[in-house]
Amino acid sequence: MLILNLAIPHLNNLHKNFFYQQTSRKGIDQISWETTDLTDREIEITNLLCQGLSPGNISKSLCISLSTTNKHIANIYEKMNVSSIQELLVRILT
Repeated sequence: MLILNLAIPHLNNLHKNFFYQQTSRKGIDQISWETTDLTDREIEITNLLCQGLSPGNISKSLCISLSTTNKHIANIYEKMNVSSIQELLVRILT
């Protein structure tokens, strides 16, 4: 149990540093809202994704098809240079 108590803080720091190193780089990798060219609909969908809504629920709430929602999400990921919702959240929150 003592080893676990010693290891957990180090693992947490490794985890934090992993995300910090990926998101704190200067230059091309740094994304801002002004440089993304997201459309109004893409910003709306990004906000819903960040609130935890699934693509299916986003489709229902915006009265659009699931394939349209997925296409918007693909465009958002491309413009924000991410490949998952977790990466998108990290980009937005840093």
